[in-house]
Amino acid sequence: MLRAWPVWGALGLLIIGTVGTISHNSDPSCSDHGGAIPREWADDVAHAAEVSALPPELVAAQLDVESRWDPEAESPVGAQGLAQFMPETWELYGEGEATDPEASIRAQGYYLRDLREMVSELDPADEQEETDLVLAAYNAGPTVVLEEGGIPEYQETQNYIDQITELSETRYAGVCSEES
Repeated sequence: MLRAWPVWGALGLLIIGTVGTISHNSDPSCSDHGGAIPREWADDVAHAAEVSALPPELVAAQLDVESRWDPEAESPVGAQGLAQFMPETWELYGEGEATDPEASIRAQGYYLRDLREMVSELDPADEQEETDLVLAAYNAGPTVVLEEGGIPEYQETQNYIDQITELSETRYAGVCSEES
């Protein structure tokens, strides 16, 4: 009986490792125990971050800046929902209503992914510059960023980037991570 314990121990470790690998490679989830992200949308934020290949804290901070997590938010120029999509952009990326939080966050992930691809033409020097260009394109429009060859000299856009960066490094730091 004593000789069998290494076999059983190895089998137990194999099972634990397999379960861990399966859960790690399954759909993204977010256990934001700090409550910075509204609980009902935390997994949507994790998925949008995975789709866009941007950190979840950045995706969450952007939603905060865009709408303060209000799904009924509407800007003076007509942008709607959590991620504040203009109607023309929503037609390309959204499904259903722009005021549907899950649909808005999902569309945000795909739009951020495509913006990353667009600004890569500018050959950003590093990850932070790429992120700043993506945020500038989300705020000012990708055409403006590409025509300017970088972040436009719009105060609103520069403030937008600064606000999101600050929130992602403070309030939303570490959300959707193993440590949260």
